[in-house]
Amino acid sequence: MLKPCRLPAPVRERSKVVAFTSLGAALYVVGAYATSYVQSPWGMGQFRPAVIIPSVFAVLFGPLVGGLSAALGTLVADSLKHVTLYIPSLVAAVPSNFAAFYLLGKLLEGRFR
Repeated sequence: MLKPCRLPAPVRERSKVVAFTSLGAALYVVGAYATSYVQSPWGMGQFRPAVIIPSVFAVLFGPLVGGLSAALGTLVADSLKHVTLYIPSLVAAVPSNFAAFYLLGKLLEGRFR
């Protein structure tokens, strides 16, 4: 009879980070793209209520997951909107989204279960 395979703890932890990051990024892409053509009330930028998604992921699954899902999600959503790899997003939005949601996750780390 075969025994179930148990992965070492670091491998399981990395797998969880990859899985939750991909899920968070995919949900953020869908949410951000759905409202990507709605102008901001201030005339510049976008109205993006989907920022709730990486916020929740940063609080529930840690700062790295929140930061990476926000960075990847915003790059993919902006690139889909512009139909090519959108370099201004890569330079400005990706690092700032990563930093903001990583910081949010660090500030709230361990406060919610």
